Amino acid sequence: MADELALLEKALQASPDNWKVRRSLAAILFEKGRSADAGKLIQDAPEIPEDDKDQLFAAELLSIADPKSAHELLDKYLDSNAASAQGHLLQARLFLSTGDREKAESHFKVAEVLDPEISLEKEMDAGAKSAAAVVEEQVAAAVVE
Repeated sequence: MADELALLEKALQASPDNWKVRRSLAAILFEKGRSADAGKLIQDAPEIPEDDKDQLFAAELLSIADPKSAHELLDKYLDSNAASAQGHLLQARLFLSTGDREKAESHFKVAEVLDPEISLEKEMDAGAKSAAAVVEEQVAAAVVE
């Protein structure tokens, strides 16, 4: 993986606008426990593609490195994707991790309506579990894709 990391770093230096390279490098950095570096890569991206997968991936990584930027990205994302259960779920988890249970509950309720498999009760109970740990699990799962 060290060779892959070095190759991706070189590729990103040569082509800093290449989102696929940036995303792959951020995912590997995250896997290696360098979440701040992964978040910084996402923060420095000239542009994040508009598709759901990339927007949510970027928000998940930013939620660990820079929650404020993650909230801003999710606010923008949810403005044009109000029916995204995953977007509301991630925003709720972010609010929960910063101690804003009221806003978290509001987003959890929307997510629950949009996706019946999401349980407000379980999500709020999971608030005892670190929201950052939940996000880290999601990013790890997204890296596998």
